[in-house]
Amino acid sequence: MYVNGQPAGHTPLVLSGRGPAVLQVGVEMPGYSPWVVSTRVEPRSLTLLYASLSPMQASLTVESDPPGAAVRVNGREVGTTPIAGAEIAMGRHQLVLSMADHEDWRGEFDAAPGAQIAQRIGLRPLPAHLSLSASIGNGTASIDGQPAGQLPVLVDVEPGDRRVRIEAQGYRPWETLVHLSPNESHSLEADLQRPWPVNEEPVSPLAVVIENQALARPQSGLNRADVVYEALVEGGITRFLALYATQDAEVVGPVRSARHYFVYWANEYNAPLVNIGWSPQAGAAINATGIRSIDETRGSQGFWRTRDRAAPHNAYISTAGARSGLGDQVQAGSFGGLAYKTNQSPYRGTAVDTASVTYGGWNYVVEWKYESGSDEWIRSMERAPHVDAASGEPIRASNVLMQWVDSWPIPGDTEGRLEFDQVGRGRIIALVDGVAVEGVWSKPSLEDPTQYQDLEGNPIRLNAGPTWIQVLPLDGTLLLQNGGGNIASTGVGAEG
Repeated sequence: MYVNGQPAGHTPLVLSGRGPAVLQVGVEMPGYSPWVVSTRVEPRSLTLLYASLSPMQASLTVESDPPGAAVRVNGREVGTTPIAGAEIAMGRHQLVLSMADHEDWRGEFDAAPGAQIAQRIGLRPLPAHLSLSASIGNGTASIDGQPAGQLPVLVDVEPGDRRVRIEAQGYRPWETLVHLSPNESHSLEADLQRPWPVNEEPVSPLAVVIENQALARPQSGLNRADVVYEALVEGGITRFLALYATQDAEVVGPVRSARHYFVYWANEYNAPLVNIGWSPQAGAAINATGIRSIDETRGSQGFWRTRDRAAPHNAYISTAGARSGLGDQVQAGSFGGLAYKTNQSPYRGTAVDTASVTYGGWNYVVEWKYESGSDEWIRSMERAPHVDAASGEPIRASNVLMQWVDSWPIPGDTEGRLEFDQVGRGRIIALVDGVAVEGVWSKPSLEDPTQYQDLEGNPIRLNAGPTWIQVLPLDGTLLLQNGGGNIASTGVGAEG
């Protein structure tokens, strides 16, 4: 209680004094509105004052994630989040937040007079509804590496980015990344590609030379290739030779010029070569092998240039466009010396979860990490994920072969181009089923396909799926890891 602005004590209170006088009397209490009155006090008189205090309103602040939820208090809508400073009477109240495609949130709170009440509420999105099927009618599905059942199947999943993988025995795995909104109904039908060839089943592969300079990354179409070679060219830069047999790619590139060892590898599969220009040695190899070259610099059609990159890092082609350029000259080929499994039995050997490749003295590192759920190897390059330009998804392989091949600068070549000793024998390590398999590669002549055998002389049989062949110089190193343990594996020279 205050008298003329000065503290006088607490109610109930009796004050005495001389009059006459006019006093300003105030009563204050936390959570209640102040009470103030002016009264005249006469001598030898008793003045009674009764203060009726009114409770102050509580203040309510409500935030939600995501914002924009409708807020109701005791069934009355008070606005949408975020709400700040809504006046609430004292007492217990029911609070409800509602938002489309999210579960309602319900709760209670107590409001004391003048209280500052803050509610921060995370709304749970309704699941998305995903219908999965395959063009062949059957198969199995997984979402984010977790089994989702036999096809066709309808599953409820958490909204967001979800990786869907569909497999069927004898068919190439199908995988995509889909973004799902809360309560969205979405259908995916996997167009599973034809069964993988069994040994001698004829195919018609197409080989494309793809650049790997920094300005060419990320590349397009490597994720659709059946076989990819990676080998050094001049200047310590690697280049890819990608072979397409079981599926097409709408965009492949950037396409660059050929080297003679790419020509001889493509010839192992009887695959026409897609390139833009060639080295003198590659031109001689094309003439010697009779391989068909689809070359922009020599008038071949189907290439295009993009504007988002500077030349020469902007040339692309589609596999369909390249094949149309061949016309009636499409030729039967094979998978060369690669042998595939006839059953699902996994390899046994030294378990590996990470393989790091260093290309000799060049400052270039490739890493493969094993993903046991999919039985695939995920590729990184220069310590960053190697992704496809269109999808943003990482490059994956079912098998990775490390092949050590002797190489040296070609004498008198002013560009520093390399010679590869492709004929003979040498060391390989195959990464299959999460293990490392030691073996030997052999190639009797430039006309023969390269054979890949284990140390007992048996063909190394690969899983159906993409195969990458890392062609390393003799001083290239391979570091194998498993659970933090290291096995250093250094290249051993050709065996004659």
